Amino acid sequence: MLFKELRIALKFAEPEVRQSDLAEHLKVSTAHISHLMNGHRPWTLNEAYATLELIGAGTEEFTKYFPKGGK
Repeated sequence: MLFKELRIALKFAEPEVRQSDLAEHLKVSTAHISHLMNGHRPWTLNEAYATLELIGAGTEEFTKYFPKGGK
């Protein structure tokens, strides 16, 4: 698992946010979210910003959750 996926997975471990919530928010399948979280599919910029919105992170935290090179 890449660092960014680990950070996001930890955030989703909190009870108020689930991967299924993100799937609904992005209008994609839970399998798509699983592929993103496991590093099998790259995040699009729109997916990344929508994820920040859902988890309540500001755009200033973008590199915290989506660091350059995924590390």
